[in-house]
Amino acid sequence: MLLYHGTNATNLIALMDKPMLKPSINGLGFYLTNELSVAQKYGRTVVVYDVSNAVLNTMGLVIRTIDQRHTEGTVSYAECALGGMEYVVTNKRDLDTLVLDADDVYTL
Repeated sequence: MLLYHGTNATNLIALMDKPMLKPSINGLGFYLTNELSVAQKYGRTVVVYDVSNAVLNTMGLVIRTIDQRHTEGTVSYAECALGGMEYVVTNKRDLDTLVLDADDVYTL
């Protein structure tokens, strides 16, 4: 599976080799998406992590819609899912797994 991380970071090598958990409005984590167009909204450079499902299954990812309005009951889950899904790495161990066990890591 390809997971994308949009960024404006100047030190891409550090981001690719040793990404860090960062605070965000949605909590501490390293945020990825499976939609390239969504990642491109978060920065001019996109880092791609090519990770097998076997590796992903060992990680405790939080997978949810980026648009959370369905939790308020104002919009359906299906409609929120159209805005893209986010995959949130919430701990250092899983972040290391993402980097070390990815089949490939590159930028677009």
